[in-house]
Amino acid sequence: MLEQFVNNHRDEFDSEEPTIGHELRFAKKIKPSKAKRRWIYYVSAAAAVALLVVSVKVFNRHDVCRPSEEVLGVQQYYSGVLMLEQDKLDKILACVDEQTRTEVMDDVEQMLSESAISASSLCHEQNNPVVIGALVEEYLYKIEHLQELGQLLQKNNPCSEIDT
Repeated sequence: MLEQFVNNHRDEFDSEEPTIGHELRFAKKIKPSKAKRRWIYYVSAAAAVALLVVSVKVFNRHDVCRPSEEVLGVQQYYSGVLMLEQDKLDKILACVDEQTRTEVMDDVEQMLSESAISASSLCHEQNNPVVIGALVEEYLYKIEHLQELGQLLQKNNPCSEIDT
């Protein structure tokens, strides 16, 4: 009966416009579909994973080993001395044949890249006098090796007047 009344008087109902904001109020009363709410779960999961990754990176950064002042001083001093010895050797190598130069440079590169002291012991036992002593000994060995190479090359070198 109501339906028949509305159908018979449709023109009278269609003459009025809904008030402003009607659609928003109506949308609030309708429950959102499950498909629309599903993205919230995905976004929440992605945010949780991102938060976990950032947290792990932040907490792991505190575990980074920073050398003590004593270790830094030893490394800086002896690295400087090594560089001076390498410069002297480079001057001598400028006067030798290509094959000798290549062999010596390969030998020096290998020697300088090797280390008897592990990064772990240098990090975790850096205030240990034994570890610092071993670090100094390693630098001294490398410096001595460069000096010996330079002396050997200079003896058999046509540019023997180079001031080292």
